[in-house]
Amino acid sequence: MAVLQHPTTGITFLITVRNEQKPNIMIVGKTSCYEPSR
Repeated sequence: MAVLQHPTTGITFLITVRNEQKPNIMIVGKTSCYEPSR
């Protein structure tokens, strides 16, 4: 697992490598600038 943050936009990315599920790489982006979509 790795956590990366873009310095100017404040977007945080969580990158996870999974052994058993497809796709094997999951990338989740998160920011406090926008309201979460429903």
